[in-house]
Amino acid sequence: MPQFVEWYLPQRVVYSHVWGRLGIDDILTVLENSAKLRQSSVQVTHVIANWLSVEGLPGNVMSLRRLMIERGMPEFKYNGRLMVVSGNVMLRSLINLTARLGVVNVPIYVTFTMDEACQHLQKVDPTLPTLPPFDKWWNDHQLDQRLSAYYP
Repeated sequence: MPQFVEWYLPQRVVYSHVWGRLGIDDILTVLENSAKLRQSSVQVTHVIANWLSVEGLPGNVMSLRRLMIERGMPEFKYNGRLMVVSGNVMLRSLINLTARLGVVNVPIYVTFTMDEACQHLQKVDPTLPTLPPFDKWWNDHQLDQRLSAYYP
């Protein structure tokens, strides 16, 4: 499963982009990579997870919390919200169930679009500077070219 993680808004919002069929190790790797960025921040830090091209989740996703502890993933005291962007109804249902059961110790909110995720973060975190529109951010960071190596 290819993945890409970087700052959307430095020190405040992490952007993660994954696609394909996710395994439990893939999810843990993405969480670890975003945690590395978040650890450098001293403020509330949110994550926008672009799962628009995710094809499926592993059946053992409910063991995620236990595996995070076994891997020694630290609790991050400045956790904000985890915004998952997905249009897949089954994925959205499983993500919402995961959130309700507290599998990941962070508030999870699922949206259909990246812009909706940004708007929600602006609404729930008044300390957040204005986020750039997703299309502008994507183009400014030349992500089409940078991610083309992952896409066939």
